[in-house]
Amino acid sequence: MLRLWCAFAAVWASVAGSLFAAEDAVPAGLDGVPEVVAKVDSVEIRRNELIRELVGSSARSAIDRLVKRQLVEQAAAKAGVKVTEEELDAQLKFEESNLKNELRVVPGQVNERTFEDLVRSRFQMSVEEYKNAVIRQQLLAEKSVGRNVRPTEADLKRFFAHRPYKDKSLTVEDVLQPPIRYRAAHILITPLNPVDLFRGGRLKTAAGEKADLAALRAERKKEWMRDHNVEIKDDVDLDMEPEWQACLKRAQDCMAELTSKKITWEQAVEKYSQDPHDRHPLEDGRRKPSIRESTKVGGMALQPGEVGWFTRDGPMVREFYEGAKDLRKKDELAGPVRTQFGYHIIRLIEDVDVPPRKTYEELRPQVERIYISWVLQALTDQWLETLMKDATVETTRALLWYPDPALQGVKAEADPVVLTVNGAPLKRSEVWRELLRSDGPEALDRLINREMALGPLRRLGPSRLEWEGKPSSSRSPNPPPVKPVDVSAEDVDRDLTEERLALDRENEARLKKDPNAPTQTLDQFVRENYGQSLKEFMRALEAGVVLSKSVRRQAVVDEGRLVFEFYLAQDQYREPVSFYINQIVLRLKPDADHKTRQDFIDMAGDLRKDFIDKRKTWADIAALVRDPNDPASGREESMILTSSNEKYPEIYDELAKQNYEKGQVSEPIVSRFGVHLIQIVRRIPARLPDFSEVRDRVERDYLRGRAGLSLDIWLRSMKNQAKVERFMYNQEKIEIPETLPLPKQ
Repeated sequence: MLRLWCAFAAVWASVAGSLFAAEDAVPAGLDGVPEVVAKVDSVEIRRNELIRELVGSSARSAIDRLVKRQLVEQAAAKAGVKVTEEELDAQLKFEESNLKNELRVVPGQVNERTFEDLVRSRFQMSVEEYKNAVIRQQLLAEKSVGRNVRPTEADLKRFFAHRPYKDKSLTVEDVLQPPIRYRAAHILITPLNPVDLFRGGRLKTAAGEKADLAALRAERKKEWMRDHNVEIKDDVDLDMEPEWQACLKRAQDCMAELTSKKITWEQAVEKYSQDPHDRHPLEDGRRKPSIRESTKVGGMALQPGEVGWFTRDGPMVREFYEGAKDLRKKDELAGPVRTQFGYHIIRLIEDVDVPPRKTYEELRPQVERIYISWVLQALTDQWLETLMKDATVETTRALLWYPDPALQGVKAEADPVVLTVNGAPLKRSEVWRELLRSDGPEALDRLINREMALGPLRRLGPSRLEWEGKPSSSRSPNPPPVKPVDVSAEDVDRDLTEERLALDRENEARLKKDPNAPTQTLDQFVRENYGQSLKEFMRALEAGVVLSKSVRRQAVVDEGRLVFEFYLAQDQYREPVSFYINQIVLRLKPDADHKTRQDFIDMAGDLRKDFIDKRKTWADIAALVRDPNDPASGREESMILTSSNEKYPEIYDELAKQNYEKGQVSEPIVSRFGVHLIQIVRRIPARLPDFSEVRDRVERDYLRGRAGLSLDIWLRSMKNQAKVERFMYNQEKIEIPETLPLPKQ
């Protein structure tokens, strides 16, 4: 399911609804989750589908988080590290200040929220859960690894002047300077539904990503034209999103009228701005005041288009700040500035007061706090990595799926243990809760989008759907014909090839071990690997086929375009180094203590030296370390090791890092299986394949990329064609009309 659908799926905020009553028999971990989590037209999306989507897409990352939490608790208890209630409360207050600052909005906006709301929307937790699940872990880790962090004055000065901060273009010195504050107003011209603009952090369209991609494409296009002495017409943006081009033209017209003083700022806001705060809803044919006109801050009404105060750190998005940062005098204008929300014309409301820069001596206490925090983060990451390497983690993936309705008559544990960390059990309900908190909203969006693809997109076809989604003022008077996207059973069945091949390999391996063993059917294989029936799985594949056919219908693929795309994204087609190896494993028990582990490493080092000095052959070493009671011990094994290898990632990383060549034997490498000696039979260097070798991949990736851009338009259009109801992860209620009048032309 994920293989096809998630390649295309765009996360899109959906319509709020009310909770259904949950069934009586709710599996543990799903308390409060209704049986039906959403509806698209008459199609219900049920909680078992949501859990299936989450387990399939995000179980690995959720399990890793839970494992790390368990390891931190175990390591802290072993070291006698404790966190007091007072320390938790103090850190919680600090986190509250940080989170409010990070997510703050312009004063006076209708969607200001409490700390409890922010934690609930960001982490899907209550404040109490956040305190015990997140803050407690943070403090335990810091106390365990950071007791001896004592920076010298030289360390702090070097860190202050040279260390790049989160934004690589800034140093710690830059970040700690008093921020330059701007008070501004804007005119927004956007192709988006204005109601969607209120969804803030939940608004994830392709537009924001495209702005970043456009800069990279432009830079690489210049290199290509210079190196190949050819001219490339790169019109992906133009032919994919004419709405954005129309918005840019209107923004340029607005800017021209303002700079020539043909209209005042107030008139321009009235004529051009599509910011919902500045629009005037109609009620019984009467023009009501805008939200901006009705809002007062400090007893003063906001000016037309006012966004309030902002700095480099927010609350306006970074692109908005970059567009305004060179303004200094009241009434200066900048724009059009593109952000994920549309095009902005920006006007300063007050002169900018640039504060004097502070010296190291003045900022030293803050520098020390940041330095210690930075060191603690680095040490904590290393510490956790060590804990993970030394841990014994066992997962029973089959138990993570929603209970199979076909097996309801079979007695099964209501909340089985699906994971053990050094013997400590974690139950399925804990994994499900973690998944619902962290990835639930996005997973539900994917399921909603899938059903919309199977509905309006398939029924109308992409051209007609795009036309239906445009405002009447910006679409052609003659609609394109309705051309349904036809998907046959053969189309969907063809996409089961990957699963059939995997099933054949599994059955072949099963019969090698036991010729009388029963083989799996395709339905059993799909149920075990995807947690659903073959029929349900094929419905998910069907959505991917609909999207694929729709994109191919809209996109014209030519060889010149594909060669250019290959050049732009050549890093993703580069084949990393790989190795043909022989290995001998000195088996080590997972619970072995540090001394035993070191003894094994020393023994492997001595054997390596004997081989290099030709005192022992490779077969001699294998025979010497073989344990007759453990068939896997000392076994010689030949294999191909690539970057995608999941069984021995430590070995691949070490071989690639040390640059071992043919015939060499590695230093001892420790994995969860024991201590390895590796002999390099052949090293296959990294290379960039010719375009002809990966042409099909390039075309597939290009069409997927075009699908991502198209979905930005299609999903808006599909929402106008489908009735979508959500019964969990509700968006906050926005007190504005669902439809707003178009700006005057």
